[in-house]
Amino acid sequence: MADNTQLNVGTLGDIIATDDIAGVKHQMVKVEFGALDSATLVSAANPLPIVQTGTPALPTGASTEATLALIKAKTDNIPAQGQALAAASTPVVLTAAQITTLTPPAAITGFATSALQLPNNHNVIVTSAPTTAVTGPLTDAQLRASNVGIALNSLTFPASTNNSSTAQLAASATFTGTIETVLNLQAAQIQIFSDQPYTLNIDQFIDLAGTKLTSTDTFTRLANVPFNENITLPGNYFRLRVQNTGASATTTLQIDTTFGIMATGPRTVTTLGNNRSAINEINGTAVDSNSGVKSAGTMRVVLATDQPALTNKLLVTPDSVALPANQSVNMAQVGGTNTVTGGVAGTLAVGGNVANAVTATANPVPVGGVFTTAPATLTTGQTATAQFTAAQNLKHDVTTINAVTPLMGNGVTGTGSQRVTLASDMTAISTAGYMSVKIDQTTPGTTNAVTDTKLPASAASADALTNPTITQIGADSMLFNGTSWDRQRGMSIATTTGDTGAKVATGNGATQTNVGNKGMQLFIVLGTVSGTTPTCVFKLQGSVDGGTTFYDIPGATTASLVASVNVGITVYPGATVLAGAATTGTTAVASNVIPRTWRVVWTIGGTTPSFTITSVTYNYIPN
Repeated sequence: MADNTQLNVGTLGDIIATDDIAGVKHQMVKVEFGALDSATLVSAANPLPIVQTGTPALPTGASTEATLALIKAKTDNIPAQGQALAAASTPVVLTAAQITTLTPPAAITGFATSALQLPNNHNVIVTSAPTTAVTGPLTDAQLRASNVGIALNSLTFPASTNNSSTAQLAASATFTGTIETVLNLQAAQIQIFSDQPYTLNIDQFIDLAGTKLTSTDTFTRLANVPFNENITLPGNYFRLRVQNTGASATTTLQIDTTFGIMATGPRTVTTLGNNRSAINEINGTAVDSNSGVKSAGTMRVVLATDQPALTNKLLVTPDSVALPANQSVNMAQVGGTNTVTGGVAGTLAVGGNVANAVTATANPVPVGGVFTTAPATLTTGQTATAQFTAAQNLKHDVTTINAVTPLMGNGVTGTGSQRVTLASDMTAISTAGYMSVKIDQTTPGTTNAVTDTKLPASAASADALTNPTITQIGADSMLFNGTSWDRQRGMSIATTTGDTGAKVATGNGATQTNVGNKGMQLFIVLGTVSGTTPTCVFKLQGSVDGGTTFYDIPGATTASLVASVNVGITVYPGATVLAGAATTGTTAVASNVIPRTWRVVWTIGGTTPSFTITSVTYNYIPN
């Protein structure tokens, strides 16, 4: 058999050095020495310490010296190796029988041979169990033996400080361990306890930087449910992550990780710690999966008596069996045709055909009816055959409608009058036959009122009315301004422009709209005035583009005002022009037309001036 052995073949464990001797594997181990809780690997730089016990016997003929100084004096007389200078040479005489070829001894015993020596990075071979316990240093005879028995008393599992923790985690917080090497380690023993639910992630990497993740195995536990598993570590580097998935911080969290030779792990157990199994065959037969037709690999199951209803119906083909006597049957079809029930509940409807336009036969359930011009008069309790006209239409004698006798012919309305709806495309009634219509307008707005849909809905009159396309009815006269219709005005009442308040700089008032008037009277009440040499001039401006561009109306301006005052501006075509004055009660008059769009403008000067406009009102002068 081959040397070396792989541990945990199913999970691709580490390979240990072994020597196959006659079919028996002997593990090779390296020798270490040291005090308790320490270990030093034996090497050329760290040889195995040996303590000599007793005085060994010298070989026969060996010289002895009492001191090291005497030994050194004699060894100094030994010439240097190699060819010496002539002056230092010792003359010798070679015998005629000089040996020309040196023959090595047949065997060298008592020393370790090359076969028993190990290459670098190999373990010591354990070929047999020790027969005698060694309590002291190894003797020379023990070291020269062919095989040295070694017995391991115990194994030390190193603890991981990088992936262990007792620090408590807040809700949703995560402890992330430090990536560390597991190149010479087979597995990790991970123990966790927490009073909050948590998730454990075991990451394995190819590199120490953690850029090449090879696997992540995830385990979840509820609060106070411990985790205690041996986790196989096939990767080069390892770390663990624990997240608190509870709503509160932990108070008893402890994470302990140790390394050693251990089996099982995330590759062979489920998240609940159970062994994983893939059932590919049963009793040598491959197992069917998913939907499809049955085969030898289809598993046989038994449905529970309380089986929940299936979303899709289970198709079952029953065997044909004879029914017992008087067996009740829900007969939905007879001869492949759906049955029809009728008459008394639970009975089947029956009937037969009767030839058309012939005398009725004795069929127990006649179908159709008879034609007769003089039907018999029936008495109470008698049956009758349906009556048809000559055109085979069923005769109906409507004597009542909704239990009321209908009214026939001309006359006044009554409870028997039928209600009808006139069609919207009804043919017009000729002049020879006028139709009298009574319209009830006693309660307008109710369902009895008549609404003419050709007229627009009632609404308050307003300016800027577009050209109508249907009949318009208005109580006020309307004037066309070239684009739309406005209401005609009479003499208006005083209306404010809204241009009030303290003014400290030149400004423009609100844009106003004149509807069909030629002239206007504007009244300005100026209140508190302050500042150094303050001045204020009011004027009117018009616009021909609806308020985008304004121009000054000639003559429609006041004098320069410097104190509180009440003044006015009048604009009317043909009026006598009058310049404005700074005196209360005076009015500037301009012979002009007030345009449709106009505004008030004030121009303020002086040092820190302030003019308080109490009010600005106007009255239109109609045509």
